[in-house]
Amino acid sequence: IDAVLEALNQQKQEHFALLSSMADGWRSDSIKQHEDILQAVTSTANQQIPFNVQKYLDGFSKALSDEVKMLLAEVGNLREEKRNLQHELGYLMCMRSKYGPGGEFDPDWRPNVPMYGGPPGPGGPPPPGAPPAPPPAKPAWRNIQTQGPPKLSKRQRKLQREQEEAAAAAAAGPSEPAPRAHSWATWQRELTFLLEFRLWSLVLTVSFFFLQPIPRLHLRQRRLKPSLLRRRHHRVCSGRGRPREVS
Repeated sequence: IDAVLEALNQQKQEHFALLSSMADGWRSDSIKQHEDILQAVTSTANQQIPFNVQKYLDGFSKALSDEVKMLLAEVGNLREEKRNLQHELGYLMCMRSKYGPGGEFDPDWRPNVPMYGGPPGPGGPPPPGAPPAPPPAKPAWRNIQTQGPPKLSKRQRKLQREQEEAAAAAAAGPSEPAPRAHSWATWQRELTFLLEFRLWSLVLTVSFFFLQPIPRLHLRQRRLKPSLLRRRHHRVCSGRGRPREVS
């Protein structure tokens, strides 16, 4: 038995070695043939006229797409014809089933096949009751207890104030219409206004007169008498006009 096992193992090893050598030989031969083919193709391609491979691929794909469209149209026509034939066969079989054993045609014939689920009762099944109301769903948002009331914006506060005023006005009832006021108040001359206006005009006139620069003359100016100064001041205050300058 040991000799037989040793012979089998030796034969097995020889077979494995033979297979591995054959695989290596085939692999080397295929690689060599592939290289030879590539060299032949490149050598012949260099000698021939250069061509655009992408252009030929685009033309081939376009022609192939036309063929595919034609085949799909034919398949659709065949499917429609199949449906028509099935409909005609079904109609013919239905008409054939309406002929009796004696060859009499009965157009109102129906098969005596029991309905699925048994024949319906005299009163029919009771109507289904109303489904129970679903339980209330839990709110998706949780209520968060804040420390104080949320702050309102100016617009929200204004709207809230207007709502409160409208509610108070509705609760109080209709009120009397407010008295109409004139768009423009009537202007009336008042004594105090006239006095103030005359006083301010006098002050402005005096200030304008005294603040205006006096031109200096090369001639010597005479000194005015006190009586003349008083007369001049009286004329200015009374508003008669500015007196002429005395040179």
